Order: sequence, then C-alpha cells, then structure tokens
Amino acid sequence: MSGYIVWFLQAALPALLLLIIAFSVFLLMRNIRRRCGKSVAPLSPSKLILDLLIAGDILVTLILTLVTYRDVQHLSLQLIPFFSWRQAWHSWSASLFEQLFLNIAVFLPFGLLTAIRFPALRRIWRMALTAFSFSLVIEVTQLILRRGVFDVDDLFCNTLGGLLGGTLISFICALGQKRPRTAFCPLLPWLASGLACAALFGAYAAQPYGNLEVSAIPRHAMRNVTVTVAEGVADTPSPATAAVYAAPSYTSDEAADFARSIFTAIGADMTYFRADDYDSESWFTNSLGLMCQFNRLDGSFTLSHTANGKHPAPEDPTETELRTWLTALGFDLSADTAAAVSSEDEAVWQIGHLRCTIRTDGRWTIEAEPSELRAVAEVPILSADDAIEAIRSGTGLGRFDFSALEITSLTLTQRTDSKGFLVPVWQTQLLLDGTLRVTVIIPAMQ
Repeated sequence: MSGYIVWFLQAALPALLLLIIAFSVFLLMRNIRRRCGKSVAPLSPSKLILDLLIAGDILVTLILTLVTYRDVQHLSLQLIPFFSWRQAWHSWSASLFEQLFLNIAVFLPFGLLTAIRFPALRRIWRMALTAFSFSLVIEVTQLILRRGVFDVDDLFCNTLGGLLGGTLISFICALGQKRPRTAFCPLLPWLASGLACAALFGAYAAQPYGNLEVSAIPRHAMRNVTVTVAEGVADTPSPATAAVYAAPSYTSDEAADFARSIFTAIGADMTYFRADDYDSESWFTNSLGLMCQFNRLDGSFTLSHTANGKHPAPEDPTETELRTWLTALGFDLSADTAAAVSSEDEAVWQIGHLRCTIRTDGRWTIEAEPSELRAVAEVPILSADDAIEAIRSGTGLGRFDFSALEITSLTLTQRTDSKGFLVPVWQTQLLLDGTLRVTVIIPAMQ
C-alpha cells in the first residue's frame, strides 16, 4: 500500500497549492467588496473549514483520476457490470482488490464531509445520487479527454464509497439525538458491505488451491472473430488428471538474503542494490543491469544481466564450464544430464531446475523453477479440446482488437496460484490477425 500513499501525496501537494491560491483569491475579493462599501456576510469558521476541506478533497480526487492517468489512444469503455469484481474473485491477486477498495476509499471523505456540511444529504438516496453524479462527471471526463477508462465498476465503487461516508455521519447524528431506531437504517450499507467482504474472503479461505492469478471469465466477444487451429494442436496429449503441488513460501527478508548472496557471488556492486516488493514477488536490481525477479510463493526466480561487459557468463561454455560457473554462484545442481539448444544468437541450457540462456552479446538469463515440490492432490482437468473451446468462447482472453485468431500451440503446464500451490493450466500461444503473438493461460482444473 506504500505505493498508493506516495501516489496520493503526489496528488495532494498540487491540490493543496491550488486550494491555497483559490482561498487567497477569495479573501482578496471579499476585501475588495468591503472597501467598495458593499455588504459582506460574516464568515462562519466551521462552515469555511468544511468548504475548504470539501474543495480540497474534490481537487485531490480530480487529480488522482484525471491528472495522474496516462493518455489512451482510443476511447476505452468497460460496460460489463461487476467485471472487475469477477476478475478479482477468480484471480485473488491483492493488487486487484487494492484497486477496488481504493476506488471505494477515495470517495469516503467526500461522503463524510458533504454529509456534515449539508444535512439534507444525510438521506441515503440523496447521498447515493450525489456521489454517483460526481463519479459520472469524472468517468465522462476521462472518456472525453482519454485519460483512463470509462468503467461502470468505478461508478459503483465510487458511489458505494460516498454512501458509506454519508451514512456513517447519519448514524452518528442519530445516536447523538438518541434515536436508536432511526440509527439502524444508515447502518444497512455498512452491514451489507461487511457481509459481502466476509463471504468473499470466507470463500477464498475455503478453497485450498486453484486461486489462480488469471481470470477464468469471458473478456472478449468472439462472435465476429474467425478462429483457426494450427496443424497438430488439436492432437495435443491431454491426461484425465494432473497433480497439484505445494511449494515452500518465502518472506521478503529471505528473498532479499537470497538475492544479496547471488549478487555478492557474481561480484556485483551492492552500493546501488535496490529491493522492491510487490504482490507476491520481490524485484532486486543494481545500477549495472543485474536483476533478480523472485516469486515468494514458490521460490522460483529469474536472474538476468542486461548490460554488456560486466559479470559475463562463460562464452560458448561446455557443460563442465557452465556447471562450474553456476556452482560458484551458489546454486545446487543435480547430476542430471544437461540439454542444450543453440542458435546463432543464443544457447539455452537446461540443468536440473535451472534454465540458462546465454547470448552472444554477453547478456544472460537464469530461470529457476520451484525445486522443493510436494504433491498434495490429483485432480481432474479439462481436455485439450475443452481448452480450445474455452478460447473459442473467449474465456481467459484479454482486451485485444482483432478479427482473426489462430491457436498455434497448446501446452499443459503449471502455474502458481495465490496460495503458493502449483496447479495445472493450459498455456496457449495465439496469433492475432497474423501479426500479434500473445500467450493466454486457461485454468485446467475442472
């Protein structure tokens, strides 16, 4: 959440500056009217403070929703109700839930302040209409200026945030006036939201595995799309069941210790060592092109070097030379026979759970699959034909603009879910309109 705090402060500082300028102009105009002999109503300190807070909150909200967004090339609309919520339900990615709750939280101050300043807005339907109108203005402005996406889910979340803020004030006022029966009605949105969150996370806790960080809901209308299947793809072997594995999870400190040990073994400059923690991953970099992307859920990682000259891998190595280099970096290597595939630009070696790509320009990448896996279940899975039919129906596809789609490959593999289990998925390679290649993950568990 620290990223959101920085994001908010970046928007709050210019909003505060604009508010100070506007307030200074307001006081100047009052002084000019008074000097001209015109009557000026006395200022109520409490109402003035509330007006300033409301103005500041509106400014911050506008900057967050309009200024900080990047321009988009086309008009972007998302008109499927609760699409974002269904996507979050299937993925269980913390970042998606944070975005939804942020859209609710950003309108909470608006509901609180306007309900205090204008008692007429303490009625549920009036506050809901006010918050919806403000959110609609923002979404339409985003659409016209092409600053983000017009999203009906944002309308719902913003309205709910304003409603929760307003009804909280109504509840407090009803208690202050000793009207407990009247106080119950404003609590209804809070009770409904609390029950919905409890049901949401209760369902998540009840499902031990299969909470993939990909969505299993339709995202693209395939009615006007021509779908073809490359030769041999439909004959992809598809077993009736597949194993689910558990992998050890790691803390941020453990991931950082691992990256530091690798960087030190390589002889990397640790002066500019930087660690960034995200949803389930930690990224480590230095100033000389070294990067480690570590998955804390299962211990898999990608170590890459993108700069020339520094920390080179063995040039055109033999298996013995490559094993010696990897052992010097601290990797435990199995005695399995290594396999290599070479081309003009690179050589790809597979040694145990390590996949090493060494390029002729000096760049290299080491990818490690989870090394400590424990089978926990054998589950029935979709067949290859079912996966192809899921693509035909649009399941799992992103928002692309295309009229023709070719399925070029289909592979049964595994993907780590949000609880650290490796579950079976169908990984498909697609060719859109004969030019754009994309990878789509279809959950394989039935």
